[in-house]
Amino acid sequence: MLALFFIVFTHDLHAQIKMLSNGYIGLGTNSPTSRLHIDGNKTTFSCTSCNNPVPFYVSWTYQHPCVYPGTDNIGMLGLSNKFWGYSYVQRGYFDYITYYVSLNYSDERLKKNEESVKEPLEKVKKLKPYRYDYDVSGSGSEHDRNISDQSLLTNRYGFIAQDLLEILPELVHYDSTTSLYAVDYTGLIPILAGALQELEKKVEQLESKEKENKNMSSDNLPDPTQKAGIGQNRPNPFNEDTTIPYFLPSDTENAVFYVYDLQGKQILSRRVPERGNGEIVIFGSELQPGMYNYALIA
Repeated sequence: MLALFFIVFTHDLHAQIKMLSNGYIGLGTNSPTSRLHIDGNKTTFSCTSCNNPVPFYVSWTYQHPCVYPGTDNIGMLGLSNKFWGYSYVQRGYFDYITYYVSLNYSDERLKKNEESVKEPLEKVKKLKPYRYDYDVSGSGSEHDRNISDQSLLTNRYGFIAQDLLEILPELVHYDSTTSLYAVDYTGLIPILAGALQELEKKVEQLESKEKENKNMSSDNLPDPTQKAGIGQNRPNPFNEDTTIPYFLPSDTENAVFYVYDLQGKQILSRRVPERGNGEIVIFGSELQPGMYNYALIA
Protein backbone atom coordinates (compact mmCIF):
# COMPACT_ATOMS: atom_id res chain seq x y z
CA MET A 1 0.00 0.00 0.00
CA LEU A 2 1.42 3.30 -1.03
CA ALA A 3 0.79 6.18 1.25
CA LEU A 4 1.38 9.76 0.39
CA PHE A 5 2.03 12.37 2.98
CA PHE A 6 1.76 16.09 2.51
CA ILE A 7 3.70 18.36 4.76
CA VAL A 8 2.26 21.81 4.83
CA PHE A 9 4.19 24.84 6.12
CA THR A 10 2.25 27.88 7.15
CA HIS A 11 3.61 31.37 7.42
CA ASP A 12 2.47 33.88 9.97
CA LEU A 13 1.83 37.16 8.18
CA HIS A 14 3.08 38.92 11.28
CA ALA A 15 6.29 36.94 11.60
CA GLN A 16 9.19 38.88 13.13
CA ILE A 17 11.76 37.25 10.82
CA LYS A 18 11.13 36.90 7.12
CA MET A 19 13.43 35.47 4.45
CA LEU A 20 12.56 35.82 0.79
CA SER A 21 13.69 33.53 -2.03
CA ASN A 22 16.19 36.16 -3.20
CA GLY A 23 18.00 35.96 0.14
CA TYR A 24 16.60 39.18 1.59
CA ILE A 25 16.00 38.96 5.34
CA GLY A 26 13.50 41.11 7.18
CA LEU A 27 13.40 41.78 10.91
CA GLY A 28 10.04 43.18 11.93
CA THR A 29 8.86 43.29 8.31
CA ASN A 30 7.52 40.74 5.86
CA SER A 31 8.69 42.71 2.83
CA PRO A 32 12.45 43.23 3.14
CA THR A 33 13.90 45.45 0.44
CA SER A 34 17.56 44.73 1.15
CA ARG A 35 19.70 41.83 2.30
CA LEU A 36 19.05 42.88 5.90
CA HIS A 37 15.97 45.05 6.40
CA ILE A 38 15.18 46.12 9.98
CA ASP A 39 11.83 47.80 10.54
CA GLY A 40 11.75 50.22 13.47
CA ASN A 41 12.91 53.69 14.51
CA LYS A 42 15.56 52.25 16.83
CA THR A 43 17.39 48.94 16.74
CA THR A 44 19.27 47.62 19.75
CA PHE A 45 22.22 45.25 19.56
CA SER A 46 23.28 43.68 22.83
CA CYS A 47 25.45 40.85 24.12
CA THR A 48 23.70 38.59 26.63
CA SER A 49 26.85 36.59 27.41
CA CYS A 50 28.92 39.69 28.27
CA ASN A 51 29.46 41.03 31.77
CA ASN A 52 27.48 44.27 32.21
CA PRO A 53 26.86 44.69 28.47
CA VAL A 54 26.29 48.15 27.06
CA PRO A 55 23.70 48.10 24.26
CA PHE A 56 24.54 49.43 20.82
CA TYR A 57 21.91 51.44 18.94
CA VAL A 58 21.16 52.23 15.34
CA SER A 59 18.44 54.84 14.91
CA TRP A 60 17.42 57.75 12.70
CA THR A 61 17.40 61.47 13.52
CA TYR A 62 16.09 63.96 10.98
CA GLN A 63 15.99 61.02 8.55
CA HIS A 64 19.74 60.50 8.99
CA PRO A 65 21.21 57.26 10.39
CA CYS A 66 22.78 57.47 13.85
CA VAL A 67 25.06 54.91 15.49
CA TYR A 68 25.80 55.28 19.20
CA PRO A 69 26.38 53.32 22.44
CA GLY A 70 23.67 52.93 25.07
CA THR A 71 25.78 54.72 27.70
CA ASP A 72 27.29 58.16 27.26
CA ASN A 73 31.09 58.26 26.79
CA ILE A 74 31.28 54.47 26.51
CA GLY A 75 32.54 52.75 23.41
CA MET A 76 35.55 52.58 21.11
CA LEU A 77 36.03 52.91 17.38
CA GLY A 78 38.57 50.19 16.66
CA LEU A 79 41.23 48.84 19.02
CA SER A 80 44.81 49.78 19.73
CA ASN A 81 45.99 47.00 17.43
CA LYS A 82 42.97 46.94 15.11
CA PHE A 83 42.37 50.51 13.98
CA TRP A 84 40.64 52.00 10.98
CA GLY A 85 42.77 52.96 8.01
CA TYR A 86 40.82 56.15 7.38
CA SER A 87 37.53 57.79 8.18
CA TYR A 88 35.39 60.06 6.03
CA VAL A 89 33.19 62.46 7.99
CA GLN A 90 30.63 64.96 6.73
CA ARG A 91 29.00 66.61 9.69
CA GLY A 92 26.99 68.91 7.53
CA TYR A 93 27.05 71.62 4.91
CA PHE A 94 28.88 74.11 7.10
CA ASP A 95 31.37 71.73 8.72
CA TYR A 96 32.73 69.39 6.10
CA ILE A 97 35.75 67.30 7.06
CA THR A 98 37.73 64.54 5.43
CA TYR A 99 40.53 63.17 7.56
CA TYR A 100 42.63 60.12 8.22
CA VAL A 101 42.41 58.45 11.61
CA SER A 102 45.33 56.07 11.13
CA LEU A 103 48.71 56.92 12.66
CA ASN A 104 50.25 60.00 11.09
CA TYR A 105 53.61 58.44 10.33
CA SER A 106 56.39 61.03 10.17
CA ASP A 107 59.38 58.69 9.96
CA GLU A 108 62.25 60.10 7.91
CA ARG A 109 62.48 56.80 6.04
CA LEU A 110 59.05 57.43 4.56
CA LYS A 111 59.88 60.87 3.21
CA LYS A 112 61.74 62.30 0.26
CA ASN A 113 62.29 65.71 -1.34
CA GLU A 114 62.45 67.35 2.10
CA GLU A 115 63.16 71.07 2.15
CA SER A 116 62.79 73.84 4.68
CA VAL A 117 59.71 76.03 4.50
CA LYS A 118 60.66 79.18 2.64
CA GLU A 119 59.80 82.52 4.26
CA PRO A 120 57.26 81.13 6.75
CA LEU A 121 57.06 84.46 8.59
CA GLU A 122 56.07 86.29 5.40
CA LYS A 123 53.35 83.71 4.77
CA VAL A 124 51.99 84.02 8.31
CA LYS A 125 52.00 87.84 8.09
CA LYS A 126 49.65 87.58 5.12
CA LEU A 127 47.11 85.38 6.92
CA LYS A 128 43.86 87.09 7.88
CA PRO A 129 42.26 85.47 10.94
CA TYR A 130 38.52 86.02 11.44
CA ARG A 131 35.87 85.61 14.09
CA TYR A 132 32.64 84.62 12.41
CA ASP A 133 29.22 82.96 12.72
CA TYR A 134 27.96 80.21 10.45
CA ASP A 135 24.96 80.97 8.25
CA VAL A 136 23.13 77.69 7.60
CA SER A 137 19.84 79.15 6.43
CA GLY A 138 20.61 78.09 2.89
CA SER A 139 22.34 74.86 3.79
CA GLY A 140 21.51 71.80 1.76
CA SER A 141 21.78 69.69 4.90
CA GLU A 142 18.68 69.20 7.04
CA HIS A 143 21.03 68.40 9.91
CA ASP A 144 22.47 71.91 9.76
CA ARG A 145 19.11 73.64 9.54
CA ASN A 146 17.90 71.83 12.67
CA ILE A 147 20.90 72.53 14.90
CA SER A 148 19.54 73.83 18.21
CA ASP A 149 22.87 74.41 19.94
CA GLN A 150 23.85 77.87 18.71
CA SER A 151 27.30 77.54 20.27
CA LEU A 152 28.16 75.31 17.31
CA LEU A 153 27.41 78.15 14.91
CA THR A 154 28.54 81.32 16.67
CA ASN A 155 31.86 82.80 17.77
CA ARG A 156 34.00 80.58 15.55
CA TYR A 157 37.58 81.42 14.60
CA GLY A 158 39.46 80.57 11.45
CA PHE A 159 40.47 81.65 7.96
CA ILE A 160 38.63 82.19 4.70
CA ALA A 161 39.60 79.40 2.31
CA GLN A 162 39.55 81.72 -0.70
CA ASP A 163 42.06 84.02 1.06
CA LEU A 164 44.33 81.11 1.86
CA LEU A 165 44.32 80.05 -1.80
CA GLU A 166 46.48 83.10 -2.54
CA ILE A 167 49.02 82.27 0.19
CA LEU A 168 49.10 78.50 0.76
CA PRO A 169 47.00 76.86 -1.95
CA GLU A 170 48.27 73.39 -1.02
CA LEU A 171 46.34 73.66 2.27
CA VAL A 172 43.00 74.37 0.55
CA HIS A 173 40.86 71.53 -0.80
CA TYR A 174 37.81 71.78 -3.03
CA ASP A 175 34.93 69.32 -2.59
CA SER A 176 33.00 68.81 -5.81
CA THR A 177 30.07 67.23 -3.95
CA THR A 178 29.20 70.37 -1.98
CA SER A 179 31.08 72.89 -4.16
CA LEU A 180 32.79 74.13 -1.00
CA TYR A 181 36.40 74.84 -0.03
CA ALA A 182 37.94 73.28 3.09
CA VAL A 183 41.12 74.27 4.96
CA ASP A 184 43.72 71.83 6.26
CA TYR A 185 44.32 73.50 9.62
CA THR A 186 46.71 70.75 10.73
CA GLY A 187 48.96 71.57 7.80
CA LEU A 188 49.29 75.12 9.12
CA ILE A 189 51.15 73.96 12.24
CA PRO A 190 54.59 73.55 10.57
CA ILE A 191 54.18 76.95 8.88
CA LEU A 192 53.41 78.62 12.22
CA ALA A 193 56.35 76.83 13.88
CA GLY A 194 58.71 78.03 11.15
CA ALA A 195 57.40 81.59 11.49
CA LEU A 196 58.01 81.57 15.25
CA GLN A 197 61.56 80.29 14.75
CA GLU A 198 62.29 82.95 12.15
CA LEU A 199 60.86 85.66 14.41
CA GLU A 200 62.92 84.40 17.37
CA LYS A 201 66.06 84.58 15.23
CA LYS A 202 65.33 88.19 14.33
CA VAL A 203 64.77 89.06 17.99
CA GLU A 204 68.07 87.44 18.97
CA GLN A 205 69.89 89.46 16.29
CA LEU A 206 68.37 92.71 17.58
CA GLU A 207 69.22 91.83 21.18
CA SER A 208 72.79 91.01 20.19
CA LYS A 209 73.20 94.35 18.43
CA GLU A 210 71.72 96.22 21.37
CA LYS A 211 74.06 94.39 23.76
CA GLU A 212 77.01 95.29 21.55
CA ASN A 213 76.08 98.95 21.72
CA LYS A 214 75.64 98.87 25.50
CA ASN A 215 78.97 97.12 26.01
CA MET A 216 80.85 100.11 24.65
CA SER A 217 83.46 101.13 27.18
CA SER A 218 82.64 104.13 29.29
CA ASP A 219 86.09 105.49 28.31
CA ASN A 220 84.71 106.13 24.86
CA LEU A 221 81.93 108.36 26.17
CA PRO A 222 82.52 112.10 26.42
CA ASP A 223 83.02 113.49 29.90
CA PRO A 224 79.87 115.50 30.78
CA THR A 225 81.93 117.66 33.19
CA GLN A 226 83.72 119.15 30.18
CA LYS A 227 82.27 121.95 28.15
CA ALA A 228 82.00 119.68 25.11
CA GLY A 229 83.18 116.22 24.16
CA ILE A 230 82.98 113.48 21.58
CA GLY A 231 83.56 109.75 21.90
CA GLN A 232 84.76 106.83 19.79
CA ASN A 233 82.55 105.68 16.96
CA ARG A 234 80.97 102.21 17.10
CA PRO A 235 81.27 99.87 15.40
CA ASN A 236 84.73 100.54 14.07
CA PRO A 237 85.35 99.62 11.30
CA PHE A 238 81.83 99.61 9.76
CA ASN A 239 80.01 98.84 6.54
CA GLU A 240 76.45 100.11 6.88
CA ASP A 241 76.57 102.80 9.57
CA THR A 242 78.45 103.89 12.68
CA THR A 243 77.35 105.88 15.75
CA ILE A 244 79.42 108.59 17.46
CA PRO A 245 78.43 109.73 20.98
CA TYR A 246 78.90 113.34 22.06
CA PHE A 247 78.11 115.80 24.85
CA LEU A 248 77.29 119.49 24.50
CA PRO A 249 76.49 121.76 27.45
CA SER A 250 73.12 123.45 27.35
CA ASP A 251 74.74 126.88 26.92
CA THR A 252 76.57 125.88 23.73
CA GLU A 253 75.68 128.38 21.03
CA ASN A 254 76.95 126.60 17.91
CA ALA A 255 78.32 123.12 17.22
CA VAL A 256 79.48 121.53 13.97
CA PHE A 257 80.69 117.98 13.33
CA TYR A 258 83.45 117.50 10.72
CA VAL A 259 85.00 114.48 8.97
CA TYR A 260 88.49 114.72 7.38
CA ASP A 261 90.58 112.33 5.31
CA LEU A 262 94.15 111.55 6.33
CA GLN A 263 95.41 114.45 4.18
CA GLY A 264 93.31 116.87 6.23
CA LYS A 265 90.73 117.48 3.51
CA GLN A 266 87.22 118.11 4.85
CA ILE A 267 84.91 115.38 3.57
CA LEU A 268 81.71 116.00 5.53
CA SER A 269 80.23 118.61 7.84
CA ARG A 270 77.03 118.58 9.83
CA ARG A 271 75.47 121.03 12.28
CA VAL A 272 74.62 119.55 15.67
CA PRO A 273 71.49 121.25 17.09
CA GLU A 274 70.85 118.95 20.08
CA ARG A 275 72.40 119.64 23.49
CA GLY A 276 73.34 117.28 26.29
CA ASN A 277 74.19 113.64 25.50
CA GLY A 278 73.50 112.72 21.91
CA GLU A 279 74.63 110.59 18.98
CA ILE A 280 75.73 111.30 15.42
CA VAL A 281 75.10 108.56 12.86
CA ILE A 282 77.30 108.29 9.78
CA PHE A 283 76.16 106.00 6.96
CA GLY A 284 78.59 104.05 4.84
CA SER A 285 77.02 105.47 1.69
CA GLU A 286 78.25 108.93 2.72
CA LEU A 287 81.94 107.98 2.59
CA GLN A 288 84.32 106.10 0.36
CA PRO A 289 86.13 103.11 1.95
CA GLY A 290 89.13 104.33 3.90
CA MET A 291 90.35 105.86 7.17
CA TYR A 292 89.08 109.20 8.50
CA ASN A 293 89.41 111.62 11.39
CA TYR A 294 86.47 113.49 12.87
CA ALA A 295 86.02 116.43 15.24
CA LEU A 296 83.27 118.33 17.01
CA ILE A 297 83.78 122.10 17.02
CA ALA A 298 81.66 123.89 19.67
